[in-house]
Amino acid sequence: RSAVMAGTTLVMQNLRVMVWKEKTAEYMAMLTMVMNILSMCCSSYFGRFSDKFGRRLGAAIFGICTFAPAWMLQIFGFNSTGLYASSAAFIVSGCCVGTDSILVLTSDVTREEDRPMIFGLFQSIANVTSFVLFGFPAILITLMHVIPNPSVEVWLMYQTVLALLYFIVLWRVRPSSAATFAAATAAAETEGSPEASPTMSERSTETVEAPDEAAPRRRGFC
Repeated sequence: RSAVMAGTTLVMQNLRVMVWKEKTAEYMAMLTMVMNILSMCCSSYFGRFSDKFGRRLGAAIFGICTFAPAWMLQIFGFNSTGLYASSAAFIVSGCCVGTDSILVLTSDVTREEDRPMIFGLFQSIANVTSFVLFGFPAILITLMHVIPNPSVEVWLMYQTVLALLYFIVLWRVRPSSAATFAAATAAAETEGSPEASPTMSERSTETVEAPDEAAPRRRGFC
């Protein structure tokens, strides 16, 4: 989502100024307020939805809502119609942007003993990716003017590539396989644990049988 914000900041802002002019700050404040209110009201319900119908489906809807504003520009064009369609998609994205669908999905595809390290790596990679794909290009383009601002088509293609990579990675994720592997690993560890193996007294009880008193006894010869 931070990578998508690069195109939103460097491209959409120009379109907003062109269409809304002096009302840009006011309209942007209203959009952000409505999106945050929708996120506050719907995040818990979306979390329940992803718990019931699968975290992959929740992550897929999260991705669709994230990339939808750019898709609206590709469909309607870089004009006032595209701006209002993209703004509507931005508001609708509040239904799921406040959830941790990706982080919860990460816990589903990792083993329990590896999750602290995986969560740390997840946050580190997310922060580095945010800087590389958003902060660093913004610094080079807007502050240092090292490279010129790419065209709208380049930014839209950039977000299209990000969307394809996101859904390819999501398609490759198999939570059920990870859960099966974790269950098999836990079963193997349980079978190999000392508690699962019978003790010496249990073995002796199982192997040594009491004599049958009803059977006739043999008498030895003097």
